[in-house]
Amino acid sequence: MTAQTIVTSSFAPADPYRVLVDLPLAGGAQGPVSPSVDAAIVAPPPHVVGIVQQADKDLSRCAGIPLGRVLAVLFSSEVTPESVQDRRAASDISNYAMLDNRIVGVALQPGRRIAFIGLRDGVGPFVPRSLSIANVMDNAGRTMATETMPVFFCGRILNRGAYDELATQKRYLELKYEGDAGLGDPATR
Repeated sequence: MTAQTIVTSSFAPADPYRVLVDLPLAGGAQGPVSPSVDAAIVAPPPHVVGIVQQADKDLSRCAGIPLGRVLAVLFSSEVTPESVQDRRAASDISNYAMLDNRIVGVALQPGRRIAFIGLRDGVGPFVPRSLSIANVMDNAGRTMATETMPVFFCGRILNRGAYDELATQKRYLELKYEGDAGLGDPATR
């Protein structure tokens, strides 16, 4: 192909993919050009696209207050259930870490790109949090490097005072419930 060659596409207008070849109008190479690299394109290993708190997926039973213990992790490609430690006991989960918290459950969703992560303690928007993820693989066996990503919090908090009032009500309800049922400290459950 040269700069003077007219390029035609074998694709029909209804095809889902199109190719655009953009050649310089002037000053381009004259005659055939050899490629500088002739290698296969290797797919990259999976990586984390983003982490979002799923506030509406974890509500208290009595007041419907978001507890903030569920995160959704979006991977760049499909990952294996074994490598994300899908449906394992909390003691067997080792591929995830969050400062001052513990991961207690992982649920890989049917599309195999989103994993719901269950936390021992709820998190919220006033303390920045990040989640470290390691050893996750795709079906071809490519393992992602360890990544630490910030958690994006969604939800609606009108002001700090309203949030404090909700937190106080939540703590009162927890104390009342624990006192009645004798469940003890929430950190030991």
